[in-house]
Amino acid sequence: MNCPTATGNPRLNESNMKKAVDSAEYGEAEEDAEYKCGNCAAFIQTDEMEDCIEEGLGIDDDDVGYCSQLAFVCSEDNVCTKWLSGGPVKGKNGGIIIKIAGMMDE
Repeated sequence: MNCPTATGNPRLNESNMKKAVDSAEYGEAEEDAEYKCGNCAAFIQTDEMEDCIEEGLGIDDDDVGYCSQLAFVCSEDNVCTKWLSGGPVKGKNGGIIIKIAGMMDE
């Protein structure tokens, strides 16, 4: 699996996160928020993606994943206005799902 560019480029990841804050109100969730990043269909938390994040950004944290919509590493406890039902993407076939959906850099 090819890793998304932002998982290996801290500046790009930070820039994309700032864009997510501005364009999609990415940030901390209310305590009782139902629609968190961790249950969003764009939240990728496969073993392969966790390897990309750890190797590329040095982040070894079970609470983070890659947002395929906004192209940055995010916290599962945060929220944004781009939330999609049906997530997160986990499991060993997650990379295939992402590639088919065209959500990942080649």
